[in-house]
Parts: sequence; C-alpha cells; structure tokens
Amino acid sequence: MNLSDTSFRERPWLLAALAIIGSVALMLAYRSYQEGQQRDAALGAMVVAFQEQNSLSVFRAQVPVFVTNRRDGWIFDVEQFGVIPASVEYRLDLSKLDRGSFDWDNEARRMTVTIPTPLVSEPTLDVTRAKLVNRGILVTGNVALDLLKKNAATARREALKEAKNPQLIKLAREAARKAMTHNVSVPLQAAGYDDMTVVLRFADEAKPDPSYIDRSRSYNEVIEEARAKRAAEGTR
Repeated sequence: MNLSDTSFRERPWLLAALAIIGSVALMLAYRSYQEGQQRDAALGAMVVAFQEQNSLSVFRAQVPVFVTNRRDGWIFDVEQFGVIPASVEYRLDLSKLDRGSFDWDNEARRMTVTIPTPLVSEPTLDVTRAKLVNRGILVTGNVALDLLKKNAATARREALKEAKNPQLIKLAREAARKAMTHNVSVPLQAAGYDDMTVVLRFADEAKPDPSYIDRSRSYNEVIEEARAKRAAEGTR
C-alpha cells in the first residue's frame, strides 16, 4: 500500500488545503502578471510621450551683457559701447529617454528616473532694449549699424559664457529636477500609482544614496506645493 495514498485518504483536508494553496498561488501569479503588464504599459506610454515632446524648457535666465567695439577711421575713430539684454534658456533633450531611463522599484514604491543634463540654447538678444552709446565724430548710420552687428556677436558669445556660471547651472538643474518630477508623477497618478515616490537623477550623477531618496517627493507632495504656490499668488 502506498503510504502517501493512505495519508490523503485518512486526512482528506490535505487535498483541499493543497488545492486552496495552488489556487492562491495561481491567483497571485496572475495578479503579478497583470500588474507587470499595467506597469509596462504605463512606462511605455510615458516614454513615447516624452520622446514625442522631444525637448523641454526648464529654466530661462536674463543676462545683461556689457559690450564695446570700435572702428578705426582714417581721421576719426568711432566707438560703440553699452548694454544689450540677453536671455539664455536651458532645455532637456527628452529624445534621449528610453525604458532604461526608468528604474521601477515596486517593493519600495519608488521610481528612479535618469535624465540628461540641461543644455543651453542659443542666446536670445533684445536689441530693441539695448542701451548703446556711439562716441566719435561723424558717426554715420552705416558705421553705427556695423558696430551694432559686432556688439551683437560679442553679446552672444558673452551670454554663452555667463550661461556656464555655476550658480545658473545649479538653478537650471533644480528647475529641471522639479519639472520632471511633476511630469513623471502626473501620468503615474493617472495610471493608479499615486503612492509612488519619484526620484530624479542626472546622467552625470552617481546613483542616489538613501539620504537623497529620503529627500525625494511623492506626487501628492508636488501637487500640494503647487496648490500652496497658487494660493499665495492669489492673495497678492
């Protein structure tokens, strides 16, 4: 006689217990499969949306540039100097994002997103607000225009140099981190993952340590901050 068969006949509840355990295991496996499918769909939609957006402006800084140029003449020299307002814009190249940019830790309920470093766009000059002085004798319109073109070229070069100022770079990175935290949190919330914490890191940074993760904010915290900001602006 087979001992195992005797055991099941004497204790039929074992069969029921095994059947229940098997059913629960299958149900959990199917639920895990469904969650994985839902997660993959959410990630896929997010990646496509970012890539289609292609570029995101995260920060703009005003950079007044002092310029001076001169033109030597046969008899009289002419000089033009003053300030040309310029602005520099920092953008994220979202086309570089792919599935590998998103690290989903379901157990910790955390998503870590690796984003490219902000790039500086070509400076924009507001020549109409420029405050320039022409100094010399017999300053003709053509001479003044020629000096203006030279000063505009100088202003662009200087604005790009100023855009690399560590303080401006820091502000641009902070703005990029906040913007992308919000842009990632919103679709997660829409997909039902409103309890996920979003952690942003740049491609040139080391992976975040626990203390950095503790400083990350969830979707709800981002939304509450935005509401508080709007409320404060409404009372002004």
